[in-house]
Amino acid sequence: MTSQNNPQSFFVCPNLILMKNSKVLLLRRMDWAPLWPSYWHCVTGKMEQGETPKQTIIREAFEEVGLDIYPTTYNLTIEHVFETAPQCYHQLYV
Repeated sequence: MTSQNNPQSFFVCPNLILMKNSKVLLLRRMDWAPLWPSYWHCVTGKMEQGETPKQTIIREAFEEVGLDIYPTTYNLTIEHVFETAPQCYHQLYV
């Protein structure tokens, strides 16, 4: 994705904070991952063309951990931009 005013490429990456019985689902990145190796993170992924953040979360939850989820509300949204060359990652926590 690119902005007309700013041609720098960026990725919008919704993140799922999944809680059940006072536990939070976290995944650990592979030690060879190019970005933040061995770090813990939420279920996340890049939005595909024409996809909403909610659709991305549903797809990524299934692809990454095999969960069929049906979020009906967003409890929290925090936006954070990671400016990492050559792309900028715009994180949405919902």
